[in-house]
Amino acid sequence: MSFRNQVLEIFAQKNILKHGNFITKSGRRTSFFINMGEFNSGKTLSLLAKLYAEQIVRNYGASIQNIFGPSYKGISLAVSVSYELSRMTGKDVSFTFDRKEVKDHGERGMLVGYQYKGGERVVIVEDILTSGMSLRQSCALLRKLQIDLKGAVVGVDRGEPGQIMQSAKNEMEKEYSLPIHALFHIDELKNIS
Repeated sequence: MSFRNQVLEIFAQKNILKHGNFITKSGRRTSFFINMGEFNSGKTLSLLAKLYAEQIVRNYGASIQNIFGPSYKGISLAVSVSYELSRMTGKDVSFTFDRKEVKDHGERGMLVGYQYKGGERVVIVEDILTSGMSLRQSCALLRKLQIDLKGAVVGVDRGEPGQIMQSAKNEMEKEYSLPIHALFHIDELKNIS
């Protein structure tokens, strides 16, 4: 069975798509919630990371040097995807994630993990794409660092409008000239739950 089908089985088994009344991080009301935090064991996270890694190689090639994950849920994604991508390509792929606040002691700064020098080929991994708010923040941060931002892979595209009413995915791709790929679209997940 493919990694994709195994991950879809986990979505169904763990009831990751929940129905009810919720408010998203971007402040929108919604009738469903996707809890990617349910990928919380070595086995489930490894399967999800393999699917991200396959998507990265398929869409960006095997030359990606770093995986960036926005805090908090992007942290485990960045670590596990860099590991699986390293295994898949035979190259040492680093990971980086950001902090919610700048640390002024010990390992100072906003970033944890690999520290960018400039020119690195980077892909952002994100759990959910709703309005694009989190992805925008990551893009703004990374663009300042003069890296070669190749694109982003999100676990689920909710298919919701962005700031100007086209899909958030299309809006982000146009605004940042950045290809964004989703492992799943919400319509596919609604059919399994």
